[in-house]
Amino acid sequence: MEKSTLKFTDKKETICYLLKEFYKLGWCTGSGGGISIKESESSIWIAPSGVHKEFVEPADLFLMDLEGKVLDSPSSTKLKCSECTPLFLQAYKLRNAGAVLHSHSLSAVMITKLFSTEFQCIDLEMIKGIQDHKNTEWCRVPIIENTEFESELAESLKNAIIAYPRSHAVLVRNHGIYVWGPTWEKAKIHVECYEYLFKAVLEMVKFNLEVPKTISSDKTIRAWLIDETLNQDLRLDLQHQETKWVSYPELKSLGVIVLKLNGEEQNEDLEKFCKERNYKNRDQKEVSANLPNYDEMRNLFAKEHLHADEEIRYVMKGSGYFDIRNKADLWIRIQVTKGDLLVLPEGIYHRYVNDVSNYIYVMRLFQEEPKWTPIERPCDDHQSRLKYLEALIG
Repeated sequence: MEKSTLKFTDKKETICYLLKEFYKLGWCTGSGGGISIKESESSIWIAPSGVHKEFVEPADLFLMDLEGKVLDSPSSTKLKCSECTPLFLQAYKLRNAGAVLHSHSLSAVMITKLFSTEFQCIDLEMIKGIQDHKNTEWCRVPIIENTEFESELAESLKNAIIAYPRSHAVLVRNHGIYVWGPTWEKAKIHVECYEYLFKAVLEMVKFNLEVPKTISSDKTIRAWLIDETLNQDLRLDLQHQETKWVSYPELKSLGVIVLKLNGEEQNEDLEKFCKERNYKNRDQKEVSANLPNYDEMRNLFAKEHLHADEEIRYVMKGSGYFDIRNKADLWIRIQVTKGDLLVLPEGIYHRYVNDVSNYIYVMRLFQEEPKWTPIERPCDDHQSRLKYLEALIG
């Protein structure tokens, strides 16, 4: 008993023990998978890449800071830093994780074959093992697309973490899953619970049982009604406990247009769209915590306003939220990430808010000379605003 207790006071020994256990479960075979545990508020231990995980020893681990700088290296020069490092760091920075686990579980891979943009389940007891969840509410895990090199997943994983604040995991299609928790013990519980839920749903499919699903997002856009009772930082997602999703057809009925491009400046579909809608001019804008006037910019864009012309934004880097008013005067939050081209119609009340990453870089498109002329909301009475809007746009 004493020996077992001592083993788990050492973060490096704990990582090695968990890697062996994950290997037995088939989650870290073929040199795949990985585990990282926080050593201090500014450093993490992480297993090396491209090695047999079941044979990893404490002396083989890397100590890194939260920017990815190596603080302590293994004595063997043959070992290299994990390909997972940039992805692990996202969970540490955005969720203050105490540990992050990466599994190549077959169940996780098969689940990404079954679901499109997110895994969903409800009314399964093991949902309760996931922090802040009840078995009677939806458990959702975002699914992102795989890339040739694991480090290239960092941006899409970051956006998924921001977009799904209640999830403690991100699935990677045809690849596996990243799971975290406030401690390594809780992260272990999370990965075991998610694995159970994946297997349960796959068994339901095998036996032709109904798998409950709810329309919560699609490949076009993610949008939801804001819970205006929350007195929180606008950069948080502000979702209702049971998220009230808004479909793309609903957005289109308000005049909103969304295109999914690649985020690159040179894009044939972008040029075709500009030609069709006569967008002759453009500029580029950064809204970032790195700028000296960031707070001033953030407060300006976050004021509710409208324009006499369309507002067109093409996201080249980063992510954020555009909030618009629907016909019932409720806020709809639209998440935008790299590659999204968003068109807001003239005369619609809206605001722009950075998310917790505090960074977005966009191309602004204009039919005439570049300008940004906001008309702030004149009053709080909805009927008066409607009359004002009718007079403004004729």
